[in-house]
Amino acid sequence: MNDRTRSRRLLAYGLPAIYQAALRTSLEGAVPVEFTASWRLLQERLLAELQLVLLVVVPRAEPTLGSARRAAGSDASAGALEQLLGVRERFPHVPMVGVFIEGESDFTATARLGSAGVADIIPASRLASPRGMVELVQRYEGEGVALRVWKQAGLDINSESATMLRHALMLAHRPVTLPQLARALRMHERTLRKHCEAHGLPTPQHLIGWARCLMVAWYLEEPGRSMQSIAEVLGFSSPAMMTNHVRRYTRRTPSDLRAHGALRAVTRLLEAQLAETTVPDVLPVETARASGDDLTRPRLRLI
Repeated sequence: MNDRTRSRRLLAYGLPAIYQAALRTSLEGAVPVEFTASWRLLQERLLAELQLVLLVVVPRAEPTLGSARRAAGSDASAGALEQLLGVRERFPHVPMVGVFIEGESDFTATARLGSAGVADIIPASRLASPRGMVELVQRYEGEGVALRVWKQAGLDINSESATMLRHALMLAHRPVTLPQLARALRMHERTLRKHCEAHGLPTPQHLIGWARCLMVAWYLEEPGRSMQSIAEVLGFSSPAMMTNHVRRYTRRTPSDLRAHGALRAVTRLLEAQLAETTVPDVLPVETARASGDDLTRPRLRLI
């Protein structure tokens, strides 16, 4: 099975046994989960597997003697926080979620992990929520896809556009609002609008729309993906709504893009628009109209 079609797995590091049991129950049959207390094995798994969400216990910034002794069984020590910060730096493509456990974690370590780019911090009680944990893994599957889309697209755009588009991509597995993008960029909505105007950028809503088009293009290149399946994965209410969105930005249908290298085609169209050049043709519009394709009808096997 190739990298695009594998499901994301959850790897839990240093999680106490009582919380392991709760997590197993929550994710049973829905998401593969693996537990390890070995620092060496953790690094080996991160090197070998791209499709992981890493779940770690938020340590104390300065462990007490008792907590240091309890952590010894997981190859951790007073340097547990530094180890996790090192993982975040070495494996930026792996979404890391921290678990805050009363008596084991503190807010200083939480703040340092947050500033290092940890995707989320959740309370230990959430581990017993089946719906909450499945949704969490699905959300960070989207983050991992976004990183791969960005890398493969290789967009040749200015740094200001790139920063905002990357953040929009991280959210683009679901409909994205301006307030959501502003929060991701740590800006007020008005500040974000003014920032775009000052740098001659498209509106934030326009960049959000393009990010959604890039996501559609990525899934169009997956073998066996139907239009219905892609619409469901990306939170469009129907394949027709997805088609309308793509046509609004690219002037092409998803079927047109799929037939001509979807991700490359959308990348070229976006680069051209941001550079304010003539938008290159991917496929003449007349050709698409003449084909008479029913874009709401899946053309490939639904997976």
